[in-house]
Amino acid sequence: MHRRGTAPNGKLQPMRLHHPPSLWDRLAGLVSPRRRLVHTYARFRRLLRADHRCHRCMATLERVHGEDPPVDFHKVRRMAALLERHAQALVKELEAMAPRQGKAAEAALDRVRRRMAPALIPASLPADSPLVVPMDEAGGLGEDLLGGKALQAARLAGLGLPVPRSFVVTSRAFLHVLAHNHLGEETARWLGRLDASNSKKLGRTAEALCRKLEKCHLPPDLLEAVGETLRRVFADEADSVSLCVRSSAVGEDRTHSFAGQYLSVLHVPPSAFPDAYRRVMASKYTANALAYRVFNGYLDEETPMAVLVMETVDAVRSGVAYSADPSTGDPRRPTVYGVWGMGEMLVQGEAAPQVVILDRTTLSLHENPTRLSQQTEKLVLSPGGGLERRPLTEEEKARGPVDASLARLLARHLLACEDLLGGPVDMEWAVDARGRTWILQARPLFVQAPRPECAAREAPPEERVLLSGGECACPGTAVGRVVHVESPSDLPRVPPDAVVTAAAPFPELATIADRLQAVLTDAGSVAGHFASVAREKAIPLLVNTGSATTVLRPGRIVTVDATARRVYAGLVSGLLDPACRLGRLPADRPVKARLRRLLDCVSPLHLTDAASPEFRAENCSTIHDILRFCHETALRAMFGAHRRGRTVRGARRLSSDLPFQLYLLDLGGGLAGATGRSGAVSLEDVANPLFRALWKGLSSPDVYWSDKVRHMDWEDFDRVSAGVFSLDSQLLASFALLSSDYVNVHLRFGYHFAVVDALGGAGNARNHLRFAFTGGGADLSGRQRRILLLERVLERSGLTVERRGDRLEAHARDIPPHRLPRMVEMLGHLLGITRLLDMRLQTEEDVREEAARFFAAHPDLLETSPRGGVGNR
Repeated sequence: MHRRGTAPNGKLQPMRLHHPPSLWDRLAGLVSPRRRLVHTYARFRRLLRADHRCHRCMATLERVHGEDPPVDFHKVRRMAALLERHAQALVKELEAMAPRQGKAAEAALDRVRRRMAPALIPASLPADSPLVVPMDEAGGLGEDLLGGKALQAARLAGLGLPVPRSFVVTSRAFLHVLAHNHLGEETARWLGRLDASNSKKLGRTAEALCRKLEKCHLPPDLLEAVGETLRRVFADEADSVSLCVRSSAVGEDRTHSFAGQYLSVLHVPPSAFPDAYRRVMASKYTANALAYRVFNGYLDEETPMAVLVMETVDAVRSGVAYSADPSTGDPRRPTVYGVWGMGEMLVQGEAAPQVVILDRTTLSLHENPTRLSQQTEKLVLSPGGGLERRPLTEEEKARGPVDASLARLLARHLLACEDLLGGPVDMEWAVDARGRTWILQARPLFVQAPRPECAAREAPPEERVLLSGGECACPGTAVGRVVHVESPSDLPRVPPDAVVTAAAPFPELATIADRLQAVLTDAGSVAGHFASVAREKAIPLLVNTGSATTVLRPGRIVTVDATARRVYAGLVSGLLDPACRLGRLPADRPVKARLRRLLDCVSPLHLTDAASPEFRAENCSTIHDILRFCHETALRAMFGAHRRGRTVRGARRLSSDLPFQLYLLDLGGGLAGATGRSGAVSLEDVANPLFRALWKGLSSPDVYWSDKVRHMDWEDFDRVSAGVFSLDSQLLASFALLSSDYVNVHLRFGYHFAVVDALGGAGNARNHLRFAFTGGGADLSGRQRRILLLERVLERSGLTVERRGDRLEAHARDIPPHRLPRMVEMLGHLLGITRLLDMRLQTEEDVREEAARFFAAHPDLLETSPRGGVGNR
């Protein structure tokens, strides 16, 4: 039997779908008595190669889905295309062997391809979608065009909340740029080879793609549309307004925030907009953004980059506000974080802000309501563009940027945003020099509150506390080895299960989130970009500890209790109850969902019974069904020339002492030392080592052959015994097809039949062994006990076995070359001793005893064949 993962031939070779004439094709034209069968055999071997390649592709796709490696969907798409091409090659070979069945299989493949297409190709935007949209016209448009950030801004503006004047360069504009610069196929090639877990390869891919977009040409119609929209939105200020060019990728600010992964360019004059737009587009392919997208399972095509173009707010104070406590999820405690100047120092984790906590019901400030900012400098707009640092004034040092009236106003905005988004929110805000408050961004807040019984857990008093204090940005407990990082360049050397210490929680830490047990930083803020990522990933995070990098020695094992804001020496098992470990927040995983839809068209096997009348190409609904149908049909076509009731010209009778007739058909290299086209051959004339091994097992001294019984096809003899013919007729005989490394033997012993099919090459990956057995002269229970014996012996010898009633099929692949002849010999011996066992096996105990006797005679089979140890998968 041949099933997924057990393809019968060997190593995957470079793909060659159109084969030049092979040795077998040339032989087909020269050896006329056997021309058709030799030609069919050549096709059969090519079909086996295509079948094996298909199963390799299927296994890769299933591994991607099951093992969750970080791959871009372009790699999945490339593997699926390769699978389709190999399947097409397989169907073409079958069509040459069995035209009617091959055409039916091709029709089935076309049906499956059509079902696979929606899983492989994301829906495209309508061709008439706008390139640029003013904010006042964006209300009825969706995220697929506006991207996540701009969609939320449009919804806020629609409620009348204070959003700066703005417009959107849509995702269709991004796709238009790619097409205009012929970058689609090149991008797909780079991403198809991407290994997001390899920092060097990730960096090379990111550098190449970013460079292409930063130097690309913007289409004239896009530049014209931007110019018209600038004039419409900003009127007389269109040439002088300061712009903030912000990422708004599809998928951003959703279940995964993409916080800090993409670029925003501040204080951009309209004349510099094209360059800023290119930089924001290119930020889709930075190493940080690529790793974040791939690790979180998003498709490249489903995250096109729209851009939100806002009027820059010249902020005298700014910050982030949350409608619930960001560290505990407590909805009773809206919290405002503020800094002087522009908010970049806050979200990048550089500044420790002022913190104000309010009561949700009354909007009054809590007792001990504020913690003053620890800023010493601020970011302001530079006259020449961009930002510059300036020291705080004495007045700013003396008071915080958030007073009570501003805190209450922001709290009211928070509650309005919460009603709009349907849950806790994270809102960026700014106040300009004229005292106007602006909402720059709002997105869902993701936080998991620890269970009360877990939050109340404490370490035993004897445990040594290494560090205490700081702010909990994400609760939880973890244990790991301390690794100190100075900058993003240190991240590739961070090992798995690390507790990272750093001066500040820079956003690039998101690229190694899968390796982090916890993060501890000297400075930073709960409102920073990486804090959002940590909450998404449930990575315990303590910020603003003041001394993590100096107190915690690299290489030391520590236990982090971020909830209690403590770090302990060594392992504190009492804090690490698995039931208290926060898990990743539920996430829509587009890659996984799409790959599952694809695999539903590829992997399931419905055509399992080749003897069923339903075993037809019309009933193939998956690639696996088609492979099974083609393989089984090819076997029938290959061996149909010597089905019962037919003879084969050119077959040679084997002369031996065993009392049954067997005819050999040489497909090339199977016989040596025999000349002519007719007459008997001896075992010495057989060059195929696998056949010789099978015969060695059949003729073992332990096998009893009665001289009084002719072992032939008794069923056919019963059917035609009224006629007159020789008992040596091919109609009643067994048959073998031989080449130098391939053997297929159909053995007919009385009322039961066996098939041994083996391919032996120079390397493991070329080798396979198939075995089928059915029939017998005893009653059904006796036949089933013999099948049970065969099953036990074959499974313990390393074969994968499937049985139904009195029929058994077994297979193995990737068998070491030195072991394959021994396994074939074992099959010969097993066939010889079990011929009449269906009459003798009366109980289950008889089966166990017979199996024990067999392995007593063949102990080497047990020593070298653990289950699956010969390459079954």
